[in-house]
Amino acid sequence: MDITDHGNFISSYLLKEMDLLSHVRMIANFLNKPLSEELINRIAQQCSFSSGMTKNASSYSIQTKECEASFLRKGVVGDWKNYFTPELNERFDKEVLAKLKGSGLEFDFEL
Repeated sequence: MDITDHGNFISSYLLKEMDLLSHVRMIANFLNKPLSEELINRIAQQCSFSSGMTKNASSYSIQTKECEASFLRKGVVGDWKNYFTPELNERFDKEVLAKLKGSGLEFDFEL
């Protein structure tokens, strides 16, 4: 069963980062909500990574007994490479492909 056949809007951080204004327009169209260019620009500015980091960065942290870590890192597409070993990347790819099989979904993790 292809998930895209059921009226779902499929997105990714990569697509958003490539062209945020177009992405906001696509979401508005999917929701059948006409928006002015001014409002699209305001939404895009509020949805930018840098805007989110300056507003309330403490909302994006995780605290456990073992550590305190930020949920948000750099906001850079492909930054995962700094955290994954080649072996972990291979395992991740294998598991994701297995879970996505037959869904009609494909994801790119780099520009």
